[in-house]
Amino acid sequence: MAGVTFSKKRIEALVGKKLTPEQLAERLTMMGAGVDAINGDDVVLEITPNRPDYLHEQGLARALKSFLGVKKGLRTYPVSKSSYEVHIDASVAKVRPYTACAVITGLKFDDAAIKSIIQFQEKLHATFCRNRKKAAIGVYPLDAITWPIRYTARKPEDIRFQPLEAGRQMSGRQILEHHPTGKAYAHLLAGADKYPIFIDAKDNILSMPPVINSESTGRVTAATKDVFIECSGFDQRNLHQLLNIIVTALADAGGKVHEVTLKYGAKKVTTPDLSPAAHKFDVAYANKILGTDFSDSDAKRQLEKMGYGSKGSEILAPSYRADIMHARDIIEDLAIADGYETIEAEIPHVATIAQESPMHVFRQRVADLLVGLGLLEANTFHITSMHAQRAAMGFDGTEGMIELANSLNADYNVLRAALLPSLMEVLKNNKHHDYPHRLFEAGKVFEPDKTQETGVRELPRLAIVTSHPKADYTEIRQILECILDRLEIKGTVNESRHPCMIDGRTADFKVGKESIASFGEIHPQVLRNWELEQPVAALELNLDALFELSKK
Repeated sequence: MAGVTFSKKRIEALVGKKLTPEQLAERLTMMGAGVDAINGDDVVLEITPNRPDYLHEQGLARALKSFLGVKKGLRTYPVSKSSYEVHIDASVAKVRPYTACAVITGLKFDDAAIKSIIQFQEKLHATFCRNRKKAAIGVYPLDAITWPIRYTARKPEDIRFQPLEAGRQMSGRQILEHHPTGKAYAHLLAGADKYPIFIDAKDNILSMPPVINSESTGRVTAATKDVFIECSGFDQRNLHQLLNIIVTALADAGGKVHEVTLKYGAKKVTTPDLSPAAHKFDVAYANKILGTDFSDSDAKRQLEKMGYGSKGSEILAPSYRADIMHARDIIEDLAIADGYETIEAEIPHVATIAQESPMHVFRQRVADLLVGLGLLEANTFHITSMHAQRAAMGFDGTEGMIELANSLNADYNVLRAALLPSLMEVLKNNKHHDYPHRLFEAGKVFEPDKTQETGVRELPRLAIVTSHPKADYTEIRQILECILDRLEIKGTVNESRHPCMIDGRTADFKVGKESIASFGEIHPQVLRNWELEQPVAALELNLDALFELSKK
């Protein structure tokens, strides 16, 4: 969660209603904003990751205004046509390939407003942008820019500008080595031959994302009235959502939104798109989930308190709501609008005797053993990307993969069929930390099965990776043998082949004819796919089969 501090007087002025500290704390809590404290004029909040729009005072006030019934329903945001263009060069494809941009005019920046936008940007970077790994934000005074803008990549030594809070010009490499902000985010460009930059028509560098803006073209002051906003990163939809969150907050602050045309070669994309997203809504399904008896019109009136609109049988979600992905997200908002405090507690008419799952006990036993061997436990998402599960691991095709029917993000479009790719991603994201890296995860993988009600079978698996200069087949086999020895399980080790591992350094562990585990050294090409420089030894094990064998 992200901690933010807002002015109570400012929030009340934006909402148009005075509230006692107790009333404000109660209403904010009920609409999903955690209240840490209200001290005088300071309102200290903890904002959950699903509501990044609450990270700006305008976004919070907009939601509170709807929730209190002062101004309910869907907000619309007009976007003016313009001739602003950003040309995206093919050279950024390997570093940060996409951007989403907008121009906002007619803003009024005083010291409080500048502090608010800085806090907003910092908190979005820390949460929605995953500390700038997923995306980065740049805000620039419009009058300092000559259009069109180019988004391109250059060799570090060919980049020279004066970054914010620096007294001199520096090269791209010098910024990462000597500037405080550069050093903090240097790992995001580690291994890149070229660094991305935004540059205007007069060759003035605006910024080097995801690190820092230029002092001459990237500092917003109280004199700034018009701004250019860009978001750069790896997923277009994610960037468009991020831009919408920022743009709508500034529009609520009195700004006028102008479109920017993005040119990816011959392809043109216009941003921002602030039109609402339409979702099918079944009030009977909502009533079943919540135990309520809303009519269709009553449910839609309640949802207006959460900023929704409606059109026929569809619910219209505002463009700044990046968290609305499923009907249950709307149902959750319906419960919030109606008030969790109105739900009557009932004792279920079911008698049960609690017992810890034998599989969970077994899993914990294995986990304790691995922790004792010096490994760290990881927990990753069940939903991942097709690329991570297949191509990045050396597999062809998509056989056996379960794709999401309504995927909203290229990073999360399939259920994982193997645990090992998830741990490879953890290694990739943490390669800036000291080695050795020795990790394990015990979790579920998924395979198609028509005999199941859902068409999907869940299977418990265990994966282990070890990465350091001397990681090899011997080390990963020793870890496997330690597990088997403690569980008193006997079997045979046979040389095998695996698409992600090196031939001759790969083996299977079998009990009878059943393969229980595959292990070995990760192939150099797979290491390159994951941008890893250190050797990796790995195994993936059928935890369910191991559990059954341990009972014999």
